[in-house]
Amino acid sequence: MLIVPGEAFSIYLMWKSGTKDLDCWYINLQEPIRRTRIGFDTMDNMLDIVVHPDMSEWRWKDDDEFIEAEKVGLYSSEEAHEIWAEGEKALKLLTQDRQLFYLKWKTWQPNTEWGIPMLSPLWNEME
Repeated sequence: MLIVPGEAFSIYLMWKSGTKDLDCWYINLQEPIRRTRIGFDTMDNMLDIVVHPDMSEWRWKDDDEFIEAEKVGLYSSEEAHEIWAEGEKALKLLTQDRQLFYLKWKTWQPNTEWGIPMLSPLWNEME
């Protein structure tokens, strides 16, 4: 998962289970990440984009649920418009403007000495 502070999305690289074959690029639309006293926090915005491994094709994901969420008032029309626009911006950044940067992440491997991260015992406390 790659997150740029200030941007309202993150980009995931998703691999086919048990392989090193890229399944898709996944754009998760979310509130910009913010630092808290125990780490980082964000809020998912329900709407996502799934991009083919070679970036030649893409599709909205959960757009039907997002449209319904706007209808019932979970998002105002202005907020929904901003989220759709953020998705289009993220797609352009992934497939065009920052494509070379993101493509380098396809071969990234974590340090084998790193342990599995532990969830803070304060994870459910509100700030």
